[in-house]
Amino acid sequence: IGTVSSEAAAVLDSARSERVPFVSIGPRHGDEKQRELLGARCFLFLSSYQHEAQPLVLYEAMSAGCVPLVWNAGWVGEQMCRVGLRNYVFPIGDVNGVTAALSGIVSMDEETFSELSSRVQTAFEKLQEETSTQYKRIIA
Repeated sequence: IGTVSSEAAAVLDSARSERVPFVSIGPRHGDEKQRELLGARCFLFLSSYQHEAQPLVLYEAMSAGCVPLVWNAGWVGEQMCRVGLRNYVFPIGDVNGVTAALSGIVSMDEETFSELSSRVQTAFEKLQEETSTQYKRIIA
């Protein structure tokens, strides 16, 4: 859904060498991005930028039931933990951990992945509801 950093390329190369079946895509925008996320099992966001804030694409992925796999850069780890996805947050540079998670997700049978996808989507919707309620209280 975006450009591939050298770090992400290392994860993809590692996954390929372990014969993990996946498809890597480049930049997507608008409806095309949404279609890709709806059809994907996971989304790699492997940034090492120490001031990474709150990438909206992670919420877009979660809302589509797509599991984000991230490095704990900036506020990204906290963002993921707030929706209960701590297991998909890895130390910066942890190629092996991300590769193992990617392998686990793509090898899930449809029923198991559907359950995970629903949990991700539900967790995002709960956070969205809580945030909306807090905002309404503030502006009231």
